[in-house]
Amino acid sequence: MPSEELKYTDYLKAWVCHVVVMTIFATILGAIIGVFVGIMVAMQGRPTTEVQNIVRQNVVLLQTVVGLIGLPVSFFTFKLFVEKFIIAKITNPTEQPTD
Repeated sequence: MPSEELKYTDYLKAWVCHVVVMTIFATILGAIIGVFVGIMVAMQGRPTTEVQNIVRQNVVLLQTVVGLIGLPVSFFTFKLFVEKFIIAKITNPTEQPTD
């Protein structure tokens, strides 16, 4: 028996937390990769405008890399927030498992 009734706000909280965490993660990871690529290209002695053009040309590749790295992070953050906001409400933590 559920300990509390689930509401749509429980689902909304889990979803919002997941989206916020993943947005922050993707922004930070994208910035780190972008800076790294920019530094690597600039170290080759190319002018700034050429570095900007190279980054613009490879933006789809960079977005793909960030997306692939973000998949496992997305899974675990979604799992965490579902457990916190939904599973905790449908299971009674005071019940002891019987053998």
